[in-house]
Amino acid sequence: MVLQKKKIIKITKRKGQHGSAVPYTNESTSISSGGEVSDVFKEQFGNILDEFLTYCTEHNPVAAYNLLSSDCKNLMYQSEEIFESSYYREKFEGNKSYDFQSWSTNDEKYVYLVRIFDNPLATGVGSNSKYVEEYITIVPEEDLFKININNYIYREDIYKEASNDLITAKVTVVDNYMEEKVYSINLKNNTEDTIILDTRQNPNSTYLVDENGNNIYALLYENNETDLILEPKEAKTIQIKFNATYRNGLEMERLEFTNIEKEIGESSMLSIEL
Repeated sequence: MVLQKKKIIKITKRKGQHGSAVPYTNESTSISSGGEVSDVFKEQFGNILDEFLTYCTEHNPVAAYNLLSSDCKNLMYQSEEIFESSYYREKFEGNKSYDFQSWSTNDEKYVYLVRIFDNPLATGVGSNSKYVEEYITIVPEEDLFKININNYIYREDIYKEASNDLITAKVTVVDNYMEEKVYSINLKNNTEDTIILDTRQNPNSTYLVDENGNNIYALLYENNETDLILEPKEAKTIQIKFNATYRNGLEMERLEFTNIEKEIGESSMLSIEL
């Protein structure tokens, strides 16, 4: 899919106390991928980031919240109050400034590295060596661009399914973060007995396989025990997290469940091509 130019958000550059000089017009080369932010989008994306970060540093979290993507709101910040308490107050209390640099432009996913630090004009300290770092992604939404924050990169639809005599599993979406992937999976028990998706006795029994043949293991200790148990004919949706750092263009080929057990002792495996 070719990324089309979206509606330009008109922004008046602020000269407030944040005092941040954000040289985004000179930052076309990405740190990680070495890709280029095109001239068509370079200034527009810089304006969007500057608007969000300026709202935060000038203590207007309500306006900042309105720039978040729907996925980011639904997954992480379901209300302005949650955004204010768990993001804005943690990062922007006091007098803050910021800078940012394009991090990755692979496959039309525009990720920026952002640093947030004490405003030297307000504190009198002329160094930004102490800072909070995060990744913000520009994503298209309807006729605008919105942002994903706090290391959330993007959502990808998958809709891949596999089945055997014991269980049917359908991967619907994966939410990609900078340090992990979270897969949403619809499960259905095909039997009249209780099924355990993974007993968790072996920490390496549920894993992704990437295009280079590497295994990326599930963090099943973060799931409740009931997530992995299906009663007779039960259907439900669960999320499984994998310890997968975001890497440009790296594809996942399969999801492997190798320790599926039936209550009476029968075991099985299931592989889902992604």
